[in-house]
Amino acid sequence: MPLEKGGDNMEHITMNPYRFQDYSTEISKILRKFFDYQEPSFIHSERHNEATGMNLSKKTEILFLSNGDSFKYSIPKSSLAHLFGIDTDYLIQNGYVDATHSYDALIELIENPLKIKNKFGVEDYSEFVSPYIDRKLRSIINNISIRTDSCEFFCKFDKNKTYNSVDKDVSYYVVSKDPYSDNYNILILVEDKNSVEQNSYIPRSNLTFDSKEEAIEYLSEKVYYQELAILVSAIIKGELGTKANNFSINSYRLSKLENLRDWADKLNATPNVLSDYITQ
Repeated sequence: MPLEKGGDNMEHITMNPYRFQDYSTEISKILRKFFDYQEPSFIHSERHNEATGMNLSKKTEILFLSNGDSFKYSIPKSSLAHLFGIDTDYLIQNGYVDATHSYDALIELIENPLKIKNKFGVEDYSEFVSPYIDRKLRSIINNISIRTDSCEFFCKFDKNKTYNSVDKDVSYYVVSKDPYSDNYNILILVEDKNSVEQNSYIPRSNLTFDSKEEAIEYLSEKVYYQELAILVSAIIKGELGTKANNFSINSYRLSKLENLRDWADKLNATPNVLSDYITQ
Protein backbone atom coordinates (compact mmCIF):
# COMPACT_ATOMS: atom_id res chain seq x y z
CA MET A 1 0.00 0.00 0.00
CA PRO A 2 1.66 3.29 -1.05
CA LEU A 3 2.28 6.00 1.50
CA GLU A 4 0.66 9.41 1.46
CA LYS A 5 3.16 11.69 -0.24
CA GLY A 6 1.34 14.96 0.33
CA GLY A 7 0.06 17.34 -2.31
CA ASP A 8 1.35 17.69 -5.85
CA ASN A 9 3.61 20.51 -4.72
CA MET A 10 5.27 18.42 -2.03
CA GLU A 11 9.03 18.63 -2.51
CA HIS A 12 11.09 15.46 -2.47
CA ILE A 13 12.53 15.02 1.03
CA THR A 14 15.67 12.93 1.38
CA MET A 15 15.45 10.56 4.31
CA ASN A 16 19.04 9.98 5.38
CA PRO A 17 19.58 6.45 6.78
CA TYR A 18 21.09 7.89 9.98
CA ARG A 19 18.14 10.20 10.40
CA PHE A 20 15.83 7.22 10.01
CA GLN A 21 17.84 5.39 12.67
CA ASP A 22 16.60 8.01 15.14
CA TYR A 23 13.03 7.46 13.99
CA SER A 24 13.42 3.71 14.40
CA THR A 25 14.34 4.33 18.04
CA GLU A 26 11.12 6.32 18.51
CA ILE A 27 9.09 3.58 16.84
CA SER A 28 10.68 1.01 19.17
CA LYS A 29 9.64 3.07 22.19
CA ILE A 30 6.04 3.26 21.00
CA LEU A 31 5.92 -0.47 20.28
CA ARG A 32 7.39 -1.29 23.70
CA LYS A 33 4.94 0.93 25.52
CA PHE A 34 1.71 0.22 23.65
CA PHE A 35 2.14 -3.04 21.74
CA ASP A 36 4.10 -5.26 24.12
CA TYR A 37 7.16 -5.38 21.87
CA GLN A 38 10.40 -6.74 23.33
CA GLU A 39 13.39 -5.73 21.24
CA PRO A 40 16.65 -7.74 21.51
CA SER A 41 18.47 -4.92 23.33
CA PHE A 42 15.68 -4.54 25.89
CA ILE A 43 17.79 -5.86 28.76
CA HIS A 44 18.59 -2.91 31.01
CA SER A 45 16.44 -2.60 34.11
CA GLU A 46 15.89 1.13 33.68
CA ARG A 47 14.42 0.53 30.20
CA HIS A 48 11.93 -1.92 31.64
CA ASN A 49 10.32 1.05 33.36
CA GLU A 50 9.09 2.19 29.95
CA ALA A 51 7.00 -0.95 29.47
CA THR A 52 3.37 -0.85 30.53
CA GLY A 53 2.25 -4.33 29.55
CA MET A 54 -0.35 -2.68 27.31
CA ASN A 55 -1.06 -4.27 23.97
CA LEU A 56 -3.49 -2.28 21.87
CA SER A 57 -3.45 -4.98 19.20
CA LYS A 58 -5.30 -7.26 21.63
CA LYS A 59 -8.06 -4.75 22.28
CA THR A 60 -11.35 -4.54 20.40
CA GLU A 61 -13.78 -1.63 20.65
CA ILE A 62 -17.45 -1.68 19.77
CA LEU A 63 -18.24 1.88 18.76
CA PHE A 64 -21.72 3.44 18.80
CA LEU A 65 -22.38 6.55 16.73
CA SER A 66 -25.15 9.11 16.93
CA ASN A 67 -26.50 8.14 13.50
CA GLY A 68 -27.25 4.61 14.71
CA ASP A 69 -24.13 2.94 13.32
CA SER A 70 -22.26 0.44 15.48
CA PHE A 71 -19.20 -1.56 14.51
CA LYS A 72 -16.05 -3.22 15.81
CA TYR A 73 -12.70 -1.45 15.68
CA SER A 74 -9.32 -3.07 16.26
CA ILE A 75 -5.65 -2.35 15.57
CA PRO A 76 -3.93 -5.43 14.13
CA LYS A 77 -0.16 -5.37 14.11
CA SER A 78 -0.29 -5.65 10.33
CA SER A 79 -1.60 -2.04 10.27
CA LEU A 80 1.20 -0.54 12.33
CA ALA A 81 3.88 -0.05 9.68
CA HIS A 82 1.65 2.11 7.51
CA LEU A 83 0.46 4.09 10.53
CA PHE A 84 4.11 4.83 11.34
CA GLY A 85 4.71 5.91 7.75
CA ILE A 86 6.70 2.85 6.61
CA ASP A 87 5.89 1.22 3.26
CA THR A 88 6.68 -2.41 4.05
CA ASP A 89 5.21 -3.58 0.73
CA TYR A 90 8.05 -1.70 -0.99
CA LEU A 91 10.62 -3.26 1.33
CA ILE A 92 9.32 -6.78 0.73
CA GLN A 93 8.93 -6.42 -3.03
CA ASN A 94 12.46 -5.08 -3.44
CA GLY A 95 14.02 -7.76 -1.26
CA TYR A 96 15.30 -5.27 1.32
CA VAL A 97 13.95 -7.44 4.15
CA ASP A 98 13.71 -11.19 4.59
CA ALA A 99 10.23 -10.94 6.11
CA THR A 100 7.13 -11.56 4.02
CA HIS A 101 4.54 -9.97 6.33
CA SER A 102 4.16 -6.28 7.16
CA TYR A 103 4.72 -6.38 10.93
CA ASP A 104 7.71 -8.70 10.65
CA ALA A 105 9.19 -6.41 7.98
CA LEU A 106 8.70 -3.41 10.28
CA ILE A 107 10.47 -5.15 13.16
CA GLU A 108 13.32 -6.29 10.91
CA LEU A 109 13.77 -2.71 9.69
CA ILE A 110 13.78 -0.96 13.07
CA GLU A 111 16.03 -3.57 14.67
CA ASN A 112 18.63 -3.00 11.96
CA PRO A 113 17.80 0.36 10.33
CA LEU A 114 21.17 0.70 8.56
CA LYS A 115 21.05 -2.74 6.92
CA ILE A 116 19.50 -1.38 3.71
CA LYS A 117 22.25 1.23 3.44
CA ASN A 118 25.07 -1.15 4.28
CA LYS A 119 23.88 -4.16 2.28
CA PHE A 120 22.21 -2.52 -0.71
CA GLY A 121 23.91 0.88 -0.84
CA VAL A 122 20.65 2.81 -0.44
CA GLU A 123 21.35 6.36 0.75
CA ASP A 124 17.80 7.73 0.50
CA TYR A 125 15.01 6.00 2.43
CA SER A 126 12.33 8.34 1.06
CA GLU A 127 10.86 5.64 -1.17
CA PHE A 128 9.61 3.72 1.84
CA VAL A 129 9.48 6.35 4.61
CA SER A 130 6.73 8.98 4.61
CA PRO A 131 7.80 12.64 4.58
CA TYR A 132 5.23 13.08 7.36
CA ILE A 133 6.82 10.54 9.71
CA ASP A 134 7.41 13.26 12.35
CA ARG A 135 3.70 14.04 12.50
CA LYS A 136 2.70 10.40 12.39
CA LEU A 137 4.90 9.49 15.35
CA ARG A 138 3.64 12.49 17.34
CA SER A 139 0.03 11.63 16.81
CA ILE A 140 -0.21 7.88 16.50
CA ILE A 141 -1.22 6.95 20.05
CA ASN A 142 -3.74 9.76 20.55
CA ASN A 143 -5.06 9.13 17.06
CA ILE A 144 -5.49 5.36 16.86
CA SER A 145 -7.08 5.11 20.30
CA ILE A 146 -10.48 6.63 19.61
CA ARG A 147 -11.74 8.53 22.66
CA THR A 148 -15.23 9.87 23.23
CA ASP A 149 -13.95 13.08 24.82
CA SER A 150 -11.54 14.11 22.06
CA CYS A 151 -13.39 12.72 19.02
CA GLU A 152 -14.87 15.51 16.91
CA PHE A 153 -16.86 13.38 14.48
CA PHE A 154 -17.06 10.27 12.31
CA CYS A 155 -17.76 10.56 8.61
CA LYS A 156 -19.14 7.41 7.03
CA PHE A 157 -17.88 7.65 3.47
CA ASP A 158 -20.50 6.91 0.82
CA LYS A 159 -18.81 6.67 -2.57
CA ASN A 160 -22.16 7.21 -4.30
CA LYS A 161 -22.28 10.78 -2.97
CA THR A 162 -19.07 11.97 -4.57
CA TYR A 163 -17.87 12.10 -8.14
CA ASN A 164 -14.37 13.51 -7.83
CA SER A 165 -11.14 11.53 -7.78
CA VAL A 166 -10.89 10.78 -4.06
CA ASP A 167 -9.85 7.55 -2.42
CA LYS A 168 -13.03 5.48 -2.48
CA ASP A 169 -11.56 2.64 -0.43
CA VAL A 170 -12.24 4.63 2.75
CA SER A 171 -14.99 3.45 5.11
CA TYR A 172 -14.78 6.17 7.79
CA TYR A 173 -12.89 9.38 8.41
CA VAL A 174 -12.45 9.93 12.15
CA VAL A 175 -11.49 13.43 13.26
CA SER A 176 -10.18 14.10 16.77
CA LYS A 177 -8.78 17.08 18.60
CA ASP A 178 -5.41 16.35 20.18
CA PRO A 179 -5.92 16.81 23.96
CA TYR A 180 -2.36 18.09 24.40
CA SER A 181 -2.05 20.58 21.55
CA ASP A 182 -3.98 22.51 18.90
CA ASN A 183 -3.49 19.69 16.40
CA TYR A 184 -6.32 17.85 14.69
CA ASN A 185 -5.89 14.17 13.87
CA ILE A 186 -7.60 12.30 11.06
CA LEU A 187 -7.80 8.53 11.23
CA ILE A 188 -8.86 6.63 8.12
CA LEU A 189 -10.70 3.34 8.71
CA VAL A 190 -11.21 0.58 6.18
CA GLU A 191 -13.06 -2.71 6.30
CA ASP A 192 -11.10 -5.54 7.89
CA LYS A 193 -11.18 -8.06 5.07
CA ASN A 194 -9.43 -10.67 7.21
CA SER A 195 -12.15 -10.67 9.83
CA VAL A 196 -14.86 -13.33 9.78
CA GLU A 197 -17.22 -10.88 11.50
CA GLN A 198 -19.19 -8.24 9.65
CA ASN A 199 -18.85 -4.54 10.44
CA SER A 200 -15.22 -4.85 11.52
CA TYR A 201 -12.85 -2.00 10.70
CA ILE A 202 -9.15 -1.29 11.14
CA PRO A 203 -6.99 1.83 10.76
CA ARG A 204 -5.40 2.34 7.37
CA SER A 205 -3.74 5.69 7.89
CA ASN A 206 -3.34 8.53 10.36
CA LEU A 207 -2.75 12.17 9.55
CA THR A 208 -2.09 15.21 11.73
CA PHE A 209 -2.75 18.88 11.00
CA ASP A 210 -1.59 21.94 12.92
CA SER A 211 -5.00 23.62 12.88
CA LYS A 212 -8.66 23.06 12.21
CA GLU A 213 -8.34 25.10 9.02
CA GLU A 214 -5.70 22.70 7.66
CA ALA A 215 -7.88 19.71 8.51
CA ILE A 216 -10.84 21.32 6.75
CA GLU A 217 -8.72 21.98 3.66
CA TYR A 218 -7.71 18.31 3.54
CA LEU A 219 -11.25 17.02 4.09
CA SER A 220 -13.22 19.51 2.01
CA GLU A 221 -13.29 17.55 -1.26
CA LYS A 222 -13.41 14.18 0.47
CA VAL A 223 -16.50 14.58 2.66
CA TYR A 224 -18.52 16.93 0.45
CA TYR A 225 -22.21 15.93 0.83
CA GLN A 226 -21.21 13.18 3.25
CA GLU A 227 -22.76 12.45 6.64
CA LEU A 228 -21.17 13.40 9.97
CA ALA A 229 -21.93 11.70 13.30
CA ILE A 230 -20.76 11.93 16.90
CA LEU A 231 -19.21 9.06 18.84
CA VAL A 232 -21.68 8.35 21.64
CA SER A 233 -20.10 5.42 23.47
CA ALA A 234 -17.69 2.55 23.19
CA ILE A 235 -17.41 -0.88 24.76
CA ILE A 236 -13.76 -1.83 25.12
CA LYS A 237 -12.78 -5.48 25.27
CA GLY A 238 -9.22 -6.45 26.07
CA GLU A 239 -6.91 -8.55 28.19
CA LEU A 240 -8.11 -6.78 31.34
CA GLY A 241 -11.77 -7.45 30.68
CA THR A 242 -14.60 -5.29 29.36
CA LYS A 243 -15.46 -1.70 30.22
CA ALA A 244 -17.74 1.00 28.88
CA ASN A 245 -16.53 4.40 27.74
CA ASN A 246 -19.64 6.54 27.56
CA PHE A 247 -20.04 10.05 26.26
CA SER A 248 -21.92 12.24 28.75
CA ILE A 249 -24.84 13.36 26.61
CA ASN A 250 -26.47 15.60 29.20
CA SER A 251 -23.30 17.51 30.07
CA TYR A 252 -21.96 18.05 26.59
CA ARG A 253 -24.99 17.81 24.31
CA LEU A 254 -25.13 21.45 23.28
CA SER A 255 -21.40 21.99 22.77
CA LYS A 256 -21.01 18.74 20.81
CA LEU A 257 -23.98 19.52 18.59
CA GLU A 258 -22.78 23.07 17.95
CA ASN A 259 -19.32 21.76 17.13
CA LEU A 260 -20.75 19.16 14.76
CA ARG A 261 -22.86 21.81 13.04
CA ASP A 262 -19.79 24.00 12.59
CA TRP A 263 -17.85 21.15 10.96
CA ALA A 264 -20.83 20.31 8.75
CA ASP A 265 -21.22 23.91 7.59
CA LYS A 266 -17.54 24.26 6.77
CA LEU A 267 -17.38 20.92 4.94
CA ASN A 268 -20.76 21.15 3.16
CA ALA A 269 -21.73 17.94 4.92
CA THR A 270 -24.83 16.78 6.79
CA PRO A 271 -24.89 16.18 10.56
CA ASN A 272 -26.81 13.07 11.58
CA VAL A 273 -27.91 12.43 15.16
CA LEU A 274 -30.63 10.26 16.61
CA SER A 275 -33.85 11.95 17.68
CA ASP A 276 -33.48 10.85 21.31
CA TYR A 277 -29.97 12.37 21.33
CA ILE A 278 -31.10 15.86 20.38
CA THR A 279 -34.29 15.85 22.47
CA GLN A 280 -34.02 18.19 25.44
